Amino acid sequence: MDFLVKTLYDSGTAKILEDQLIVQPPFFGVLDGVSGLYNPTIGPELFDGKSSGQKAVEIVNEVFTKAKHSDELGWVVKRANAALRKFFKSHGISINRADLLPGMTFVTAKIAEDEVAIIQGGDCYAAWEKTNGKISATPNQNFFDEEERIKILNDIIKKHRGNQGKTWAEYIPISARLRIKRANKNINKRLIILNGQPKGGDNWYRMIFPRKDLKTLLLFTDGMIEFNESRNTEKMGKTIFSAYHRQGLPGLIYRIRKIEDERTQATHIKQAEATALALEFQSF
Repeated sequence: MDFLVKTLYDSGTAKILEDQLIVQPPFFGVLDGVSGLYNPTIGPELFDGKSSGQKAVEIVNEVFTKAKHSDELGWVVKRANAALRKFFKSHGISINRADLLPGMTFVTAKIAEDEVAIIQGGDCYAAWEKTNGKISATPNQNFFDEEERIKILNDIIKKHRGNQGKTWAEYIPISARLRIKRANKNINKRLIILNGQPKGGDNWYRMIFPRKDLKTLLLFTDGMIEFNESRNTEKMGKTIFSAYHRQGLPGLIYRIRKIEDERTQATHIKQAEATALALEFQSF
């Protein structure tokens, strides 16, 4: 390869690890597994000893492993989505029950000789620095859905004064209804998840750059940023690259861990699982 590839993974304090890297040249990406909805005090449904989110990212990674160099990126992602659908059907999970369907948010890229193609779904991100110095990033497609869910959950936590049993008992049915209503729908408060639903492809974010215009491409899961930072794509890109320019990928994890350590409010996971991949095109 005539470009440099760097990767970073940090499990944080998460007990169920569902992130995964795709490093199958010319295909690269990060996957953030999402299990079917479950009560955290009980745990997710297991498949062969793995959470449903872990199983989902394993299936998708296998599709990329078998992909040919000549395969178009969109075709590979669609094939991965079909593989998920086949697996869920074999286990009796209805494709219409988005609350029960495992899946993932994701961002993938194909590095061809003359161009770089990117496909993103949900709240995994690509950020790029061009040779002319311009920096930007893909949007958080799930921002408004997640913003509302955070408010609903916080209100329920206050209502039950932090009682986890009562909190999750009230919140999960609400979250289930919202996921069914919004998953892979072309609506304002949409929720984009690669979960086997065929309509998901209508909402994926797609970009193609001339390869000669790119200096560095970063792909990372939402664990690398604060949620509110994803409100503005240009600012988020500049924030991420500022950390990257100082300390490389370790700078990204150092920055977010410092933010997490300074939080005063209680969170479900103190330090989120975080994964990132860097492609440097101007290093040789």
